[in-house]
Formats: sequence, C-alpha cells, structure tokens
Amino acid sequence: SVSRRDALIGGAATVLGAPSITRAASSDPAPVAVLGASGKTGALCVASLLRRGLPVVALTRSGEWPPKKIDLNAVGFDGDATTSNPLLKIQACDVKNVES
Repeated sequence: SVSRRDALIGGAATVLGAPSITRAASSDPAPVAVLGASGKTGALCVASLLRRGLPVVALTRSGEWPPKKIDLNAVGFDGDATTSNPLLKIQACDVKNVES
C-alpha cells in the first residue's frame, strides 16, 4: 500500500502506472517550468520535482515561493525551498499581463 504523501509527492508515477522520469545523458537537465507554482497543485509539483533532484522554474504571479498558505513539510518536502537552492528559480509570470 502506498501512503497518500508518497502518492502525491514521491510515488505518483508508480501508483498511476506511468513510466518513471529518466534523466537525459546530459549533466545539466533542462529545468521544468511549473505555471501556477503558488497554488496547491503547483506547489506539490515543485516540491516533487525538487525532491527528485530536478531543476525547476517556479512561475507565480507575485514572484514569491513557497506559498505561505501551504506547509511543504506536511506534504513530505523537507528540502531547501528558498532561492539559495541551486535547483530552484522563482520568476514572476502573470498570464493576464503581457509585460510580466
């Protein structure tokens, strides 16, 4: 049996029967952009990618991450969720504003 935390963060591919994520032969894999990273689902996606050691660009309206309303420890992420993490880039991006 897989825990809810593992299903959401660590083992979703296994639970859903999806193929596991494999890294390219390159030493620097391209970052994964997560639009809406300050929402519940987006924050879980960012946390999951960081937990797997993949580089992430967290795109939020405010340009701030992690979201204050979400406790990342409660979903199993205990890593560095700040800009000092070399795998994490945070960028403001408002799809309704062409200037952002």
